[in-house]
Amino acid sequence: MAQRAGRWGCAVLSASPHSATAAVTGPTTAGESPFWFDRPAEHWLEALPVGNGHIAAMCFGRPGVDRLQINDQTAWSGSPRSEAAGGLVSADVARRELAAAREALDRADHGAAERRLKRLQQRYTQAYLPFVDLELGVLAGGRQVRTGSAGGYRRRLDLGQAVAVHRYTVDGYTLTHTVFASRPAGVLVIDVASDHPDEIQLVPALTTPLRSLGGTERADVAGLLVQLPSDVAPTHEDVEVPVAYSDEPGAALRGAAAMITRGRPGGATLYLATATTFTAIGSPPEGDEHDCFEQAAARVRAAAARDLGELRAEHVAAHRALYDRVVLELGPAGAKTPTRRPIERRLQDPDAWRSEPDLVGLLFQYGRYLLISSSRPGGLPANLQGIWNAAMQPPWSSNYTLNINTEMNYWPAGVTALAECHEPLIDLVEALAEAGRETARRLYGAGGWVAHHNSDAWAYTSPVGMGRGDPAWAHWPMAGPWLCRSLWDAYQFSGEPALLRRIWPLLCGAAEFLVDWLVETPDGARATSPSVSPENHFVAEDGEPRAVATSSAMDMALCRDLFEIVSAAADTLGEDTDLVHTVRRLADRLPGPAVGARGEILEWETERVEYEPAHRHVSHLYAAYPGTASLSDEQLAAVGRSLDLRGADSTGWSLAWKLALRARLGQGSHVSELISLAFRPVPAVPGAARGQFAGGLYPNLFSAHPPFQIDGNLGFTGALAECLVQSHTGRIVLLPALPPELAEGRVSGLRTRQAVRVDLEWSGGRLRRAGLRAPAETEVELVYGDACTRLTLPAGTVVEYVP
Repeated sequence: MAQRAGRWGCAVLSASPHSATAAVTGPTTAGESPFWFDRPAEHWLEALPVGNGHIAAMCFGRPGVDRLQINDQTAWSGSPRSEAAGGLVSADVARRELAAAREALDRADHGAAERRLKRLQQRYTQAYLPFVDLELGVLAGGRQVRTGSAGGYRRRLDLGQAVAVHRYTVDGYTLTHTVFASRPAGVLVIDVASDHPDEIQLVPALTTPLRSLGGTERADVAGLLVQLPSDVAPTHEDVEVPVAYSDEPGAALRGAAAMITRGRPGGATLYLATATTFTAIGSPPEGDEHDCFEQAAARVRAAAARDLGELRAEHVAAHRALYDRVVLELGPAGAKTPTRRPIERRLQDPDAWRSEPDLVGLLFQYGRYLLISSSRPGGLPANLQGIWNAAMQPPWSSNYTLNINTEMNYWPAGVTALAECHEPLIDLVEALAEAGRETARRLYGAGGWVAHHNSDAWAYTSPVGMGRGDPAWAHWPMAGPWLCRSLWDAYQFSGEPALLRRIWPLLCGAAEFLVDWLVETPDGARATSPSVSPENHFVAEDGEPRAVATSSAMDMALCRDLFEIVSAAADTLGEDTDLVHTVRRLADRLPGPAVGARGEILEWETERVEYEPAHRHVSHLYAAYPGTASLSDEQLAAVGRSLDLRGADSTGWSLAWKLALRARLGQGSHVSELISLAFRPVPAVPGAARGQFAGGLYPNLFSAHPPFQIDGNLGFTGALAECLVQSHTGRIVLLPALPPELAEGRVSGLRTRQAVRVDLEWSGGRLRRAGLRAPAETEVELVYGDACTRLTLPAGTVVEYVP
């Protein structure tokens, strides 16, 4: 293995053609995947994502000298100390300011209440960061491949195998680059194969946007050592040093990337791994960059010692064990997927999906692929960008935004049979519950645990804002109940008793906080004061836009939802505690969704003038989705009226939420309108999007807020599944909101609550057959149209239903 100095001080490895290993095998033609391009990526939002829940890469697919931008899921700025940097708000100050805010609301002085609440704010959460960049030169026959002379170019992403491939012909060679992130081996694999037996050499060079601590070599492994920042401010905060480093022990993470190459006649392979000193969510770092290099080096050595074909087969099998659980085919049976045009040209018309419905199936499965790639047991949850990020100050710090986005990331997990992907979210909630107990006590004098609208890998639980943030987003102590809804969904879709026992303390802790947080009104009801409807404003009595009031519709829906979850969980577990009795008593004293003069769900406790009538959040409709409240016909009609008044257009993730709500209402024609908006093409060039709140798809199918937020992709998948099967009422409802354009199709492997697997076939917009299977004997009520059928599902046996 020849080594020499690289351009950036990192070792450059030239693979010897005499190192024997098998070539990567498998399909390489673009026609076998509808997700293909006829040109390399120029911009990050044209690159193709691969990931294994720890390491991830954006693959540009450039001939000759390729680029891969690489992430490590544990690469966050700061440490558990970051939240308290500059000091914490004391209990005395918090008690005084909270009392003053409540008094201000009693006299309808919303501005004074907001000013008081700002004094409870801490700093900001830390940021998810890029890790290293790999520039990979290719030498064929001893000569550098000429980038500008490539012909016959194709680039594709195979969702079923989780591989990115690009292929081109240059200087008489046909070269095929295959990239995958192996979950079993814990490495990123980049293979370059030629149709000619001549020597192929790889010339890799690593750089990093982080602080470089220099290149390093150990025998045949080369790498790069890095230091992560101790503090990174979000772009909306004006701070003197937005990206700060500290040499104080424990103030930040250290890390390393390690790589090794192996050659063969007509090909060569590079193996790359990363590691940091991150130990667990909310826990201090341990070790140093040299420890990280040894960990990464051990993984690449082990991978390089194996047969490449076996490594690839093992990777594909591990991915397909999750991905293949659900198959969705849209369009007439037997119809071929139209793959003659690159995906970006097929999507130039946002209504192309109406005549080419396979595009909807592709976006549905893409969401599952992205969740599998971002969120795996033992890792961190998917953040605002999943696991992919190239910016040192990413939008909104690419953190965990808990007032919708983090929870939306997991909407497809249960219904599309990805229970394992829930594991990191549960880990995060456990860390938040531990850290949030002190926050609940100090800020609110309450028991249980609390978290607010932002968090990070260090389990940040305080209100952010630096004393100047708008309470519309900064003061929202209701993350706990919404996260508990996600955990309860995970349990209901899996039916695993061990999971319920695990989450029971988390449910109780969040409920305990609400019991103390609620205040009694003169009529004996319960209220939240102060209260916001996330990120939205009304016009107050002084004519100014304000956010702080009492008992927003979302607050009340979250309280009722959690209390009902705790009650149901107690029944299942046989728990009979004082807390259970208290929440059952208080649930009856919470006001339900109120209907306003225009027939809509009131967002606040009384009729108020909306400052932004088309606001992207639809928080006041939480009870309808993702909540599972039993709403009256009047309230359901009011949910639809609220969506009408809000308007269809919005950010990518908001379109997904509205789509899920329309599905719950059984309004397939409205779903069609939202799908077209979600499919609008958005340019990959930064700053070229139509507007801040007009969603769509970037060329690589990432969902645009804009900017990119992965919750739009994952939320779309969960919402489309809601169009095909629903189970929130205790019944299994088939095809409740099928869009007219998707009148032909079949799906297998969807899950319902009670862990029932559902397979469906439909034609002409009507169900033809359904197959249901439960892991244990289960009684179900099956609803299709106006018909309701009771069925007994024997354990492990498929029961056919033909309407």
